Amino acid sequence: MTGAKKHIVCEIVLLLKLTKLNQGEMFRKLMKRRKLYLQGYYDGLKKGRSMTRVYQK
Repeated sequence: MTGAKKHIVCEIVLLLKLTKLNQGEMFRKLMKRRKLYLQGYYDGLKKGRSMTRVYQK
């Protein structure tokens, strides 16, 4: 399970990087997959980093 979890987080990080280039479209894709987004967000909080800052810029 940890492997799948890690894969989800990596995918979220990749999407967040792409979001800087194409914010609107990627954001909508993330909202469609909000379960994955929330999983990545909470994993990020555990590691002490806020993934929401990408959307605040």
